[in-house]
Amino acid sequence: MAVVIAVTTVLIFALWVPLGHYIGVLYPFSFMLGLGTGSFLSLTPVCVGRVCRVEEFGQWLGTCYFVSSFGTLVGIPIAGELLQVAGPTRLAAVLGGIFGLALLNFIIARWSCLKWEWKLWAKV
Repeated sequence: MAVVIAVTTVLIFALWVPLGHYIGVLYPFSFMLGLGTGSFLSLTPVCVGRVCRVEEFGQWLGTCYFVSSFGTLVGIPIAGELLQVAGPTRLAAVLGGIFGLALLNFIIARWSCLKWEWKLWAKV
């Protein structure tokens, strides 16, 4: 997940924020962003399955999606308002910042699971 979030964050700041006003950038950006953000749907159950027992998987996954639904419920109207007030480039910068914070959270979570020691190739 951290790798996918890092790639998506770099993609937003390297491609969309500086070149978002060119229509030709829209097609490759949409394709690459779809690959990056689409993997969240397939990797979330894997990550949840790593922290719970098989018997509790449905409960944990349902709770995960329940908690994340509040972000979607609140985020879409806020994004629409930001789009009208600030414009698409600043909205993309805010989205990239949110992805950056998510990446930081994943790095801290991995670090804490490894008992505050940094190991690159450790199984968590």
